[in-house]
Amino acid sequence: MCDIISFDEARRILQERPAWFLARPEPYNPAPKRPGQCPICGYPQGTPGFLVADVPVGHPLFGVLIRCPACWNGYLPEYLRKISGLSPTMLNWRLENIVAEDGLQEATRAAWQFIKRPVGWLTLWGSFGTGKTFILACIINALRDRQIAGMYIVAPEFLDRLRATYEPDTPIGFNKLFAQVRDIPVLALDELGQVQATDWANDKLFQLLDYRYRHRLGTVIALHFDPAGKAVPPQFPLRFQAILSRIKEFPVVELSGGDVRGLLRQEAHND
Repeated sequence: MCDIISFDEARRILQERPAWFLARPEPYNPAPKRPGQCPICGYPQGTPGFLVADVPVGHPLFGVLIRCPACWNGYLPEYLRKISGLSPTMLNWRLENIVAEDGLQEATRAAWQFIKRPVGWLTLWGSFGTGKTFILACIINALRDRQIAGMYIVAPEFLDRLRATYEPDTPIGFNKLFAQVRDIPVLALDELGQVQATDWANDKLFQLLDYRYRHRLGTVIALHFDPAGKAVPPQFPLRFQAILSRIKEFPVVELSGGDVRGLLRQEAHND
């Protein structure tokens, strides 16, 4: 019978005898975690799960089951907050703050529909300041309430972080960072149209979105241009037309109102 220890005890041992990383038990399943599964161990929610340490034979943790900190210790809410990518202010943004005169009714309805079934894609597009970022953050917060892991990222900032992994002594490697974003059950990708026109950047975004499309992972995208329009910004090469085509397979909502940033900030402050 395997030994079973706590996550904190395993962390202490790993600090004394470093290993690579914590994975899930055999049979090992590298596929993305789905809604309804613990985002840490992959077990069905409500079923206490385990982790194993990816260590060689002879390591003290080899063959030891480690209690998942989310399932056993109530760590999940804090974990979801930390991985959300939201600032302290954005963590308070809620769809309930939106009132009828904001001009965001259609986007709000689409957001609620996505929250109820967070699979496939949803794309929001409109001019700057029309509330796209607000809606994206609200979706991630609503999913946190439902114990579903979601992450908000700004496309140019994410690419900068990926480039930084090539530097020496980086705290996180390229593959691990890319996989964290690629495999998250729900991804809110802001400012997709603002990336620099480089082959490397376009390749990474294509790999990210193509993977999520093939695995039907929940993805919310914000653009400042109409993905169904004829005029595509020059930073999108020909191969990216496939992504724009896939975007159109799912709901696309225009935010056509005026600048609502001041109103939304006031509503969030009053909440």
